[in-house]
Parts: sequence; structure tokens; C-alpha cells
Amino acid sequence: MRKLYSYLIALAGLAAVSCSEETMRLENELVQGNTVTFAANSARMITKSGLQYTEFEEGTKYVLYGLESVEKDSYDWGKATLYDTKAKESQEHLIDYGEDIFFDGKVLDFYGATICRTEDTDEAYPSNISQNSSPVIGLTAEDNMLPDLMYSNNLKRCTSQMGLLEMNFTHALSKVQIEVSKQDDGAGLSGAKIKGLSFVNTSLSGQLDIVNSVWAIDDTDAEREFYKGETAVTTDPTKIKNADGTDAELLIFPNEDSKQTISLKIELTTDKGGDKTVIYPLYTSPD
Repeated sequence: MRKLYSYLIALAGLAAVSCSEETMRLENELVQGNTVTFAANSARMITKSGLQYTEFEEGTKYVLYGLESVEKDSYDWGKATLYDTKAKESQEHLIDYGEDIFFDGKVLDFYGATICRTEDTDEAYPSNISQNSSPVIGLTAEDNMLPDLMYSNNLKRCTSQMGLLEMNFTHALSKVQIEVSKQDDGAGLSGAKIKGLSFVNTSLSGQLDIVNSVWAIDDTDAEREFYKGETAVTTDPTKIKNADGTDAELLIFPNEDSKQTISLKIELTTDKGGDKTVIYPLYTSPD
């Protein structure tokens, strides 16, 4: 489940000030008796501002998996009813997955993934790097940005008598947002402005087993820039925003903040000191 990290940067020090969870719910309904039909209802997000409701955008692409229910370590993926099945959100907010499937008296488990893209290209679908086995979604950063992977693995032992099914999609990555402030204009901070933000020693790729919710993260130790601009630093906390008004943010792999080498690189300028670069280590020992 995504953790929303909001870091408050006081230029005299660094403090993590807020961590809230964001989840989404996709409701699915069995209709027409023994036919499996997925219907998308509202998605629920829990944020600092409370509950908000929205729907997956029309055209959102999914990959779906469904097979007979057994112990998950004993799945026969070669006999899966759905495997790497491409689906999309229809205008009626139904999930169109092509030819109907049926329960036929079986007990089924369902899984799904999306990277929240809508274009009609193969790249809009999550990429499963496994074959005839537990689906493993591979992610690689493009232009330093990771896709917003969401996955569902809560639908177990489903039957045609259950009626309404709820497929819970959760964010697989963590989101970082930045706020800055200063206590006063002392220590040469008069006219301070943030000009650039990067995360240092972060990973560019990883793989998620969506059945078991297990990540394998590649240790690439890259620098990922996510803001270039000019934001004035005042005594009031100010969220860093891009020129178009959107939040400057970065998706990172879960628990990367526990890496001992991860740091936030801040490029700033002041009236007296000119341009400078500050590195803030983010790792906090669990002890």
C-alpha cells in the first residue's frame, strides 16, 4: 500500500512531517448468473484531507489473472482461466476483458494490476515478466520516473453465489513530496530559493509478485531528479510545485527510505552565498 511521504525541509535540518496512506477500491460485480462480469464503481482514496471519491478513467488498462482456488503455493498457472488478460475501463465503467468466462461450479481466485494509463498501446499495460507462473510485474523508470503501479490480490475463493465482489487495488509504490521553510533570514538564508531536487542512491527498476506482495528491487543507486525551478523559501512551510502548478513529487520503491545511502539533494541559492548544494541523508536507523 502506498505511503505518502511529505518531507518538511527546515534549512537548518530535515524532518519527516507526514505519512498518510492512500488506497483505492474497485468494486466488481457478478451478473448474468454464472458469467463473471467486472463492474467498476467509485475508487476510494484516504488522504490527509479525508475521503475522496473518483472512478478509474475511461480507457484505463488492466491485466487480469484468474484460476481455480487452491493453496497459493500450489496454483496450476498453466490452467489459469485468465492469464495476462488485457482489459480496459469502458465508458460505462465496466471492465471489458473480452470473451466472457464462467464459474462452471468452480471456486476461483482473481488478481489484477494497472499502471493507470489509458492510451491504446502495449506500453499502457503492466508487464508480467514471468511465464505460466505467479505474475511478477516489472517496473523500470523512464526519464527517472516510475509508473504508478496498482495491484489487487484480495479476491480469494470466489463463487457464483457471492454476488458482489470487491477488488481492492492498492498503490505499490511510495510517493515523496517536499515542503520547505526557514526559521528566519539568519545563517545566510536571506533570499533563499530552491532551484533543484533529486534523490540520490535510489533504484531505477524492480519486480513485484502481485500474488504474494513481494518486491525484488534492483540495487542501481541512481540519482533521480524530480524538480527544476525556483521556489522561494519563507518562514511558512511551502510545498514545492512545478511551473504548471502540479506538486513536485517522486515515486520510489517501498522501504527505500531505509537504505543507509539514500539522500535528498537540494540545489538552492541565497542573496549572499550564491548557488550551493546541500545533501540531506534520509536514512533513520530502526534502533
